[in-house]
Amino acid sequence: MTSAEEAWTEMDLSQQIEACNCFSEEQLYVATTRELLELAKSYPLGIDAMLFDTYEEGIEHLISTSDVFEELVGRSDLKKELLDCYEHLDGKSESDFLVKRIVLEGLIRYQWKHDGFTAGEKKRILKHHEKLSAELLSYYLNDIIITYIDDNQTRLFDMLNLATRSDGFTGDGTYWYLGDMHSYVEKGIYTKYGTSVECFRYISNDYSYADALAIDNDLLTAHPSWLLLGHATKRFNCHSYAWLMLAYNSNDYWINNPTNYALASSYFGSNYANSSLTTNQRVLIYGMQNGETSPSLKHSAVVSISSQGTTTMSYMTTAKVRSKLGASGIFLTTMYDVYVLYGGTYYIPYTPL
Repeated sequence: MTSAEEAWTEMDLSQQIEACNCFSEEQLYVATTRELLELAKSYPLGIDAMLFDTYEEGIEHLISTSDVFEELVGRSDLKKELLDCYEHLDGKSESDFLVKRIVLEGLIRYQWKHDGFTAGEKKRILKHHEKLSAELLSYYLNDIIITYIDDNQTRLFDMLNLATRSDGFTGDGTYWYLGDMHSYVEKGIYTKYGTSVECFRYISNDYSYADALAIDNDLLTAHPSWLLLGHATKRFNCHSYAWLMLAYNSNDYWINNPTNYALASSYFGSNYANSSLTTNQRVLIYGMQNGETSPSLKHSAVVSISSQGTTTMSYMTTAKVRSKLGASGIFLTTMYDVYVLYGGTYYIPYTPL
């Protein structure tokens, strides 16, 4: 099934994933690696690799939810076919170039991490990457040759334990180049609700307007039931969006864990896990993905439309939430769609006091 079919628009995310996994084990087994790569390039939900905090998580999400990707990464000749397929990727003539590039560069990133490339293979990859970067976005491959600038963990720890802090961002003077986000940031803390959390302040290298629109359009094609509320940007993430509550143009912060905010009892009242959802609640979604054995925090969202019904499933399918999805934009979706997307096992709503 493709996203162009009418039935696609009526599906929730779990149904879309199921519809995409339409190949039998025998069909996957007899397909050549190049045929599997062509299927991966045209995978209707390939753009979903953009919906995670790192592109590595995004491609691993595709591997864990798609039979085609799972079969593909187990092939012994993947490296050879992947390099050839990548070198023939042409941004001037191929349709859906953005999604195809995300998929192929994501698989290259995965292959590099798990099997490596020779110096000659890296040279081939980077040569074609440079060519494509002149045509559209540069996503994964900088992480092959650029690592994080070392940070000062001790200094950050001391900052988190200062007795008196004012609200807002306090930088610790260390600057990182984030290969996954292809952006420059300053590390520090953000103080709000009488407590602080680790935070990165965005400095430069966001998408161009044209690139952001391309990402928006591909995601709306893949998920026609979602409503776009804010264009794709790398300046902030889901936790920053949900808990700092800053205007779109004022939010330049990336927070990895907002738990301290959620537990600020003078500002938020917690509720039972998987309980009903009411407007303006903040929601933390915990899930397991990519071989994890216990749930971890995956996503933050804000409830826009209260839930109905009496069961957890009815709460999730009727409630609408707004959230920043990884390195893409801000979307209004059902609670169920983001719960499925991030491998949800349970969620906890927090009510502003």
